[in-house]
Amino acid sequence: MRPDGSTTSESGFDTKTAALNWGKEQEAAIRRHRWNDPRDGAALLVDWVELWWSGQDLEATTESKYRYLIDHHILPAFGNRPVNTFTSPEEIVGWEKRTRTNGFSHRTAADTRSLLGTILGDAKERGMVSTNVAVKRRGRGRKRARRAIAIRGPEKVWATSLQALLLAERCALLSGRDDDFVMIVLTAYTGMRWGEVHGLERTACRLDRIQIDWQLRESAGQLEKVPPKDDSHRPVGLPLFLAALVSEQSTRTRGRCACPGRTPECGGRGQYMFLSPDGRHHRRSNYARRIFQPAAEGRFPKGNRQTGKRVLVDTTVWPGDPVPPWPDAIPGAAVRPAARPWNPHRERGGFTVGVVAASRGAHTARAAARSQDVDAGGRRSGGASG
Repeated sequence: MRPDGSTTSESGFDTKTAALNWGKEQEAAIRRHRWNDPRDGAALLVDWVELWWSGQDLEATTESKYRYLIDHHILPAFGNRPVNTFTSPEEIVGWEKRTRTNGFSHRTAADTRSLLGTILGDAKERGMVSTNVAVKRRGRGRKRARRAIAIRGPEKVWATSLQALLLAERCALLSGRDDDFVMIVLTAYTGMRWGEVHGLERTACRLDRIQIDWQLRESAGQLEKVPPKDDSHRPVGLPLFLAALVSEQSTRTRGRCACPGRTPECGGRGQYMFLSPDGRHHRRSNYARRIFQPAAEGRFPKGNRQTGKRVLVDTTVWPGDPVPPWPDAIPGAAVRPAARPWNPHRERGGFTVGVVAASRGAHTARAAARSQDVDAGGRRSGGASG
């Protein structure tokens, strides 16, 4: 009998004694308030995740990461599975391996399995599942591979003083503003995070140091003023040359951001050191695409060459002379430029319709040799006769 007064049964026992012992165990668990209704485990994982998610209190960045892992990895694989069907650790191991082989990093696969373990762990506490098969047991798997991932990892790239200076100059050249030069140099010499640099205000700048107490965090397209990561409030010392740059920047910047409303959307006092030309806050992706990455990697023209068009081509011998651009030539149609009809010079060879790659400016067509180098008989002048 359940705590609510209803009755339940279980089948599959070989003897009557085994069935009675099972019933006594269930009654004892009810008296100790440790009994869990097996019907709870019949809920689908997608329904349990929705209930579990409503009870989480997470940072905005952590919430965004968890939401991505749930929507793109966990629910597509197991969303329609009842929670009580997660009984095979080997299934979870195979799923993690497939995640890695599908092009995702080891970190993404490990974080996804860890999050599934957290979800099933809370389900286990509610009696929805007997064991948490997503928890990775110690000492299992390839130790060498685990050590390689933990120790080696991706090599971090540190810019030298000269590289930081050149990068700052390129950013300033691309933007046309000294603000970007000061911002990149300040980031390179102080190690400030992206949100801390763009959340820096005049009131935090001293003569020889900067006091970091806030950052601007971007989440789902919205900016909010929050304490620095891990509550890392700290003063940052400035060398003399950098203190002079920051002092000059504080007098040059407009300070007031262009966020709408009497109270800025970002929650600041409107005395920001680094703003975009229109007074708005830099967005991470936009700044990286337009300024930082071209400054670090170079800016190359895109492959937008125009397609070939039909133009008038001089069919005489090579090399050719530049011919002024003409409208597209149509076989059998009269060619009439803007002002007067076109009458080709008689000393040149015949003209026909051909195709050359269109470009800006004059088209290069095949023409006869220069008139001063060709005699009346069509032979090149100045050459030795045989």
